[in-house]
Amino acid sequence: MPAVELDAIRRQLDTERNGLLHELEHVHERTARRGKAEQGGGASHHDDHMAEVAGEHYEREKDLLAEASLRGLLERVDNTLGKLESGSYGLCDLCGERIAKERLEALPSAALCLECQNLTE
Repeated sequence: MPAVELDAIRRQLDTERNGLLHELEHVHERTARRGKAEQGGGASHHDDHMAEVAGEHYEREKDLLAEASLRGLLERVDNTLGKLESGSYGLCDLCGERIAKERLEALPSAALCLECQNLTE
């Protein structure tokens, strides 16, 4: 793959990485606020209506799932950036063959060729 294309992919991945870090920061802030509220920022849980407690618990669980998802995406982007640095970008992690250019254009962080991706699913 030409250096110009690799630079464009690197910039795209850097932008994606920064966006993920920003989203992760917001999730952490929300989780911290909810944690403080649950630990005693006012009335006790016994005074709260059960629906409010359930709603707060649901939102906290949702944030924890979002955090896990964002961390997974961030890891994938970091791995792809590492491949760009090592010169192994565009090679399938399973079979070692080149990943189709069209696939990489659609999903720059693709780690598997389409055939191996289909086998793993």
